[in-house]
Parts: sequence; C-alpha cells; structure tokens
Amino acid sequence: MMRSKGSLRRFGVFSLAGILLLSSNPVIPDHVSAEPDASSKLIINEVYGGGGKESKDGSVKAPYKNDFIELYNSTNEDVALDEFTLTYTNSKGDTVQTFQFTDGQVIKANDYFLLRGEATLGDEGDKGFGDVFAADAYYDTPNAGIGMSDEKGNVELKKNETVIDALSYGEPDTIKGEGSPITGITFDTSVRRINFTDTNNNSADFEVVTPSPTMSGYTEGDVELIELTKIADIKTQAKLIGQHVTVEGQVSAANVKASADGSMLYTYIQDDSGALNAIGLDAKKGQRVQLTGMVQEVNGEISLLIEQVIVLDESEADVPVASVSSNEALALEGYQVSVTGDVTAKTENTLTLNNELSVYFDSTVGLTANIEEGQSVTVTGVMAPNQQGQLNLVVSSMDDLAVNEEEKIPNTVELEKIAGYSTGLM
Repeated sequence: MMRSKGSLRRFGVFSLAGILLLSSNPVIPDHVSAEPDASSKLIINEVYGGGGKESKDGSVKAPYKNDFIELYNSTNEDVALDEFTLTYTNSKGDTVQTFQFTDGQVIKANDYFLLRGEATLGDEGDKGFGDVFAADAYYDTPNAGIGMSDEKGNVELKKNETVIDALSYGEPDTIKGEGSPITGITFDTSVRRINFTDTNNNSADFEVVTPSPTMSGYTEGDVELIELTKIADIKTQAKLIGQHVTVEGQVSAANVKASADGSMLYTYIQDDSGALNAIGLDAKKGQRVQLTGMVQEVNGEISLLIEQVIVLDESEADVPVASVSSNEALALEGYQVSVTGDVTAKTENTLTLNNELSVYFDSTVGLTANIEEGQSVTVTGVMAPNQQGQLNLVVSSMDDLAVNEEEKIPNTVELEKIAGYSTGLM
C-alpha cells in the first residue's frame, strides 16, 4: 500500500482536568464531574461527500473515490463505540441513513477514527474518480451504506438516543447541526474542525479545506492509500499473473462444490466488473471483503491466492441475481444467476436445460427424482466449473428450484359446460 503525505497542522489539546491540576488544592465546580464521561467529548472532525465525482466540463475531479466521516477523541481515555451510531439526514429531511458501530470498535485517546463511505459510480457526474484509502470502518455497503450529498446535508453522532455532536453543511432545508451551517463546500473539498474547536456553532468551528481522511494511529494529512485492481483486469491481463493485487467486493458464493467427481470448493468475490475464485478465503456469502493475494493460473483458470483479508461488512447481505438465458449464463462464472428453461436431460444429481446448460445438485442439497424431462423449471445458483472445466449452474438449496406450472386450457366440452352454467341452462 502507498502512503501520501500532506502538510501537517500543529495543534494543542487541553483538558479541564489538566487545567484544574495547576492548583495544589483544586476545587471542582458542582457542574463538572471529577471523572467526566469521555464518550460525551467525541467530535465529528471532518466530513467529505464528493467521493468519485468530476465537474461537468471534466476539468476538476474528486481527490478521493469514497466519501468519509472522520471522528476525533480529544480526551485521555479510550472510548468503546458499540453504543454509538452515525446518522446522515439529507437536505429535505426525508431520507435518514444510519451506521451502527459494532462491538470491539474503539476510538483511542487523542486519536482519530475514520469511516470510509460510499463510492459514487455510474451516474452522470459520479464516475469513480479519485484515490481509494484505508479506514477504521466502512459504511459503503448495501446494508450499512450512507450516500452523502457533496453540497448540503446533516451528520449526527449519537450514543443510544443522545446526540453527542452534530454538523450541518451547505444550506440544507432541514438543519440538524449546531448553530448555523458551514457553507462553501464543493465536491472536491471537505469541512474540517479548526484545531478541534467545539463551540456548538458549525459555521465558526469548521472550515472548508482539501480533504484529508485520517485513520487511527496517523497524523493529520497522512493518508493511507490503497491501489485496487478490477477483477475484470485480473482475468484479462496476462501480465498480472504472479503479481500481488488488492481487490474489494462481495462474496457471491462460499465453499461451493461444482461436480460429484470434483474435490475443489469454490468461493467467489465479485465487484462491478467481474467475479473471481478466491482460494483460501474463509467468508460467508453476502459479506463484503477486501482481499490481497497473488494472481495465479491453473489449468487455464485464473484465481486469487489469498494472503490478507479485511472484512468490510460482516452482515450476510443479499447477493444480486442476474436473470439470464441458459446461453448467457455460460459467460458468468462466479455470478449468481437465475435461468428458466426446459429440462432436456437428467441424471440423479444433474439437469440439462435447453440442451446447453448443466445444473448440478450436490447430494447434500437434494436429488432431482421429482423432476421430469420436458418440464419447465427456474433455477437459481452460482456458475462454477466442474471437474472437466465446464461451467455448471450449482444449486445450494432445493428452494432455489421451481417447477413452472403450465396454464391449463379448457377443452371444448369444458367450455360448453361453463357457458351453460353462466346462462342457467345446466
């Protein structure tokens, strides 16, 4: 991984307890606890919502691909974050998105905690420009995603139902922040606190700056960059064989056996460009992961031999399923697909659809005894190669097989009876 260093800011951090100790016999006011709750002192330090964008004329591009929210703990105590949430509310106030911290996540004393957000892709003006950076936590996932506006919005840090800190930026119609909003932000800038100042007035406490996503253990301006490789490039560029790469994506299938005579188990990860067999990956279907490993080719199959795994989202989110023809499925290794077709051949644990696509049922999943040739079925599963290297549609549950009932057309006699009943002649 690469590290990009920017200019450093000098600052001082003072605590009320430290000031009181200047007296040999300190007197603690009634309204100040001798042991203040450090969790109430956490602050939202920097917010960036323009990840991945470019200007309409293409002359200005976002410095980073992802949005981010940076917290800071200005106390001398570590704070567990398991009771905390981050909430983003859009300008109109009709969209509220929440990130829930998990057990084990801690913000250290006098340190940062960086959350990497959504990478804006595909839409006009959202082309995925900018560098990718490492973070302490990730909220760019289907289950925990927060899509922030680069122009105006609100971010709140809460402990249970209590708002610990809040920021409004731009000129949102709905204001959740403290005092007046900080204005002047653009898609290539962020808003950051001025030396951790917190006077409960966003316009006075924040300034518009060049984004600087700082994670725990780093100094302001020291950004840990990640060079990601697209899965499509791994599978098509021979020069990457034997090279070490890093990819990010969702686990589309885990420990799949693709044929009765095969011993290979396949675990696939997919990004927005393709899917890849990740050898040695111990993860569950639906989880989002960042993988580092060596690209290898064995018997013509490209795979990634895993060396390092970072779980971006432990939740087992739904994996997108592509509804395709039996012929189209043959080009989608590693993808979850749904195919409807006629059963043209069968064995104890396989079906053939439309004379071209083999569907494999492991004996631990179920057998095909109740399926007849000529029936129309819809099957959902992952595309993976059998022992001979041919792609099968592998079914992980008999619930993923449905027999399509053909609509019965009444014969002439039945139609006459129906007509008779309707006219009262029978």
